[in-house]
Amino acid sequence: MGFSRVSISESNDPLRKLPMSPIDRPFDEILSECTTLIERMNVMLGDIEPLSPAEVRRRYLGRKNPAIVEAIATHCAEFGITNAGGITTDDITTSLERARDIRRVVDRLDLVRARLETSRMQSESRGWRTALLFYAVLRGLSLDDASLKSRVESVRALFQPRARARTASTPRPAGSRRAQLS
Repeated sequence: MGFSRVSISESNDPLRKLPMSPIDRPFDEILSECTTLIERMNVMLGDIEPLSPAEVRRRYLGRKNPAIVEAIATHCAEFGITNAGGITTDDITTSLERARDIRRVVDRLDLVRARLETSRMQSESRGWRTALLFYAVLRGLSLDDASLKSRVESVRALFQPRARARTASTPRPAGSRRAQLS
């Protein structure tokens, strides 16, 4: 009673082959559709609630070594033990197959999540780079415009807490100029 294992990387998974190509639809539309799909998945899962960390520690043994469960099923079959208290050895194989099928879906979902995270980080990075470019332009223009200079200074103040936090949390080498002054 062996079980075949096929990992996502070995399969012909279309998600793994999708290039990170330009998107030809408005991104708002794509995010809306993603949200709708997530909600549909949530409805399909029904009343399955996430386990707490304590429940995971207490209950979640199967992933540690599924070979143990497979060995028990094999030994039961060899000795003709097929039923115990209304539960059959078929329940073992059915549960393991279901777990593997769910793992495949979770792996695909993890890949989609990673792509979404990549897109989010790229968007944040582009936003920062663009904002800093325009900030430099504003600083240059503020040299000749006093009202603009005060506005640019208000933006500069937003950078200050970040710089102070970095300075306060970063220990200076003993020989550094800043360490000598403190």
